[in-house]
Amino acid sequence: MWLDIYSIATIGILGAMSPGPDFAVVSKNALRHSRQTGYFTALGISAGLILHSTYCILGLALLISESVWLFSGIRYLGASYLIYIGIKNLMAHQDKGEGSLSFQTPKSNWAAFKEGFWVNVLNPKCILFMLSIFTMVVTPQTPYWLQSIFVLELLATGLLWFCTLSYLLTHSRVEKRLAPIQLWITRFLGAFLIGFGLHLLLP
Repeated sequence: MWLDIYSIATIGILGAMSPGPDFAVVSKNALRHSRQTGYFTALGISAGLILHSTYCILGLALLISESVWLFSGIRYLGASYLIYIGIKNLMAHQDKGEGSLSFQTPKSNWAAFKEGFWVNVLNPKCILFMLSIFTMVVTPQTPYWLQSIFVLELLATGLLWFCTLSYLLTHSRVEKRLAPIQLWITRFLGAFLIGFGLHLLLP
């Protein structure tokens, strides 16, 4: 049992730290808007992980992975959403004479939460990642209280990492160093999201 708990924690933090849509969307929201916006994006991602964990426990993930049309639909939706967000990043511009990026409207906490949620939920690779984790350690004999601990571990590791990422990116010293290239970082993250979205569209 303790080995499984340790394994889940290790895999969870490594999975959260690996470059991907979750990493990109938290980074760009923290850089473009504020530390708090990054935090709420991280909360949205955690809510997505709750959804993934729930259907994994209920056995629906296996159905999704084996249903070609359902999995393809999720893939196309996710790809379209990532490309949409990426295009918005590429269209970001910077005020002349100022170091901050200029946008038409600020992003509300609720909007940041929803963006993090949908980026995570519509990522088919996250579905397969969660499925691989639960099939590795969960059996029909695994009690629900232990499965709940696994879910809490994944939530805690993901939330801890993405909140730490938001904090570091908006730290005064880091922010000062990133200010001159903030626009290019935002556009790079936008290009990354578009590239990841296009990658999902490939067979």
